[in-house]
Amino acid sequence: FPSHDTLFSTTAPSLNSPSTHLFLTTGLPAAIASLLGVAFIRSIAPNMGWLSQPREDRWHRRPTALMGGAGFVPVILGLGLWQLVQSLPRGWLSLFRPVDLWRPDLILASVLLGAGVLFVAGWLDDRIELRPRTKLLFQLGAASQLIYFGGGMTVTGWPLLDAALSYAWLVGITNAVNLLDNMDGLCGGFVAVVFTTLAVCWPGSEKGA
Repeated sequence: FPSHDTLFSTTAPSLNSPSTHLFLTTGLPAAIASLLGVAFIRSIAPNMGWLSQPREDRWHRRPTALMGGAGFVPVILGLGLWQLVQSLPRGWLSLFRPVDLWRPDLILASVLLGAGVLFVAGWLDDRIELRPRTKLLFQLGAASQLIYFGGGMTVTGWPLLDAALSYAWLVGITNAVNLLDNMDGLCGGFVAVVFTTLAVCWPGSEKGA
């Protein structure tokens, strides 16, 4: 975790630092493309019937656009895949031979795959309202492949206990974020603040880690 000095440092990032370059070349364009994508989805949602009508268990009092993820998830997955391919020695060919991937690359590929699975689950849920057990199966599937490829916790040294903790964290945090999605913009805003804070404060960010 970030040290006290890292979190409360008053040193401003250099404009020539790797993290600033990454933000300007990747982060900022991704944010702009995501905002434009979400705006586009909101503009076509009424004509496509992608609206959530007011209900007792929701906070909104007027029809609210659904499918917001379709505006930004393709951008995130596309950039993640591009970053992954750039780091692979054989480019796209390495994706068809997972055994050739280094562990960090394999975990990144697994994260992207899991995100894609959850995006499909969310898209289906907005369209046909999946049962809780069905959504749980999607979540367990996404978590399982991430844990299998080495993206789980290793805090106790006991593989079974670490796997159980990993499942609890991954499925738990997925549902915790999903529960925030009862008010337009709350979920996305919360996640944006969390990940921006992590990106700025995480040790090694000035080294491009």
